[in-house]
Amino acid sequence: IKMKIEKLKEKLKNELKNVNHKIKKNNENTTKKEPIIIGITGSRGKSSVCYMLHQYLKKMGYKSILYSSIEIDSDLSYVKKHCAVDNPLRSKKTLFSAVEQCINSNADFLILEVNERAIDLGIVDDVEFDLKLLTNIVGKQNEVFYPNYVNIKKSFLLKSGEKEKILLVVKDNHCNDLINELKSKNLKIITSPFLKKRYSIATSKDDYIINSIDNLFDSINGVNFCVENNNKKEDFSSSLLFPYSVFNLVCVY
Repeated sequence: IKMKIEKLKEKLKNELKNVNHKIKKNNENTTKKEPIIIGITGSRGKSSVCYMLHQYLKKMGYKSILYSSIEIDSDLSYVKKHCAVDNPLRSKKTLFSAVEQCINSNADFLILEVNERAIDLGIVDDVEFDLKLLTNIVGKQNEVFYPNYVNIKKSFLLKSGEKEKILLVVKDNHCNDLINELKSKNLKIITSPFLKKRYSIATSKDDYIINSIDNLFDSINGVNFCVENNNKKEDFSSSLLFPYSVFNLVCVY
C-alpha cells in the first residue's frame, strides 16, 4: 500500500508528464516512514514560524525538510543553503521536487511555507497536510496583486480535508470570521484573554490561550508569557523582542 506522500508524488508526476521536465523514476525506493506534512500561511509570521519549527525539530534529532522564503533546507536540493528565496513554492514542479526529496531522504517532517500565490494557483491543492496553520490575515497586505487576498488566505483552511488538523491564530477580524466558516472538529485556536473578549471568541480547553506571568510581559530583555491548554499551564521566557513574537513562539509550541 502506497503511503500518502508517494501517492502525492505519483499524482504530481502525472500532472507534469507533458511539461519539459525530466523526472527520474526510482522503483527500488521504499519509504520507511510516513512524514508529517505541515503547511503554514498568513500575512506575517509564516516564514519565522516555519524556520523556528524546522530548527527546533532538527535540534530534537528529527529529519526535517524546509521550503520557506528564509531558506530551502534539504540535503538533496540544488538551492544553496542559508540563502533567502523569493518564492519557495513557485510551481508544481517545485512541490514535486520537495516531495521527492522528502521520500529519498526518508524525512520525518516536510514544512512548507504557503504564500497566496501558491494557494491561488492551486499548487498545494493535492497535498494532504497533517497540519495547516494560519498566523493572521492583514487585509491590505497584498491588495495590489491580489484584490481577493483575504479570501485566498481563508481558502487554504476552508479547503481542508476531514483528516487535516487546523491551527488558527485569532487576532484579527478575518481570522475570527473563519471560526464559524470552518465548522471543523479539527480546529484549535491560539488567542489571548484580551482578544477573546474583544472578538467574543468561544474557546475550549483544547485551545491555546496566551497569558501574562509575574515577570514583565514585554521589555528590552525580551518577552515573558504563559500558555494555557487543556488545563495545563507552561511559562516561557524569550530574548525575542516585541509582542508579536509571542504568537510566533506559541505557533511553534
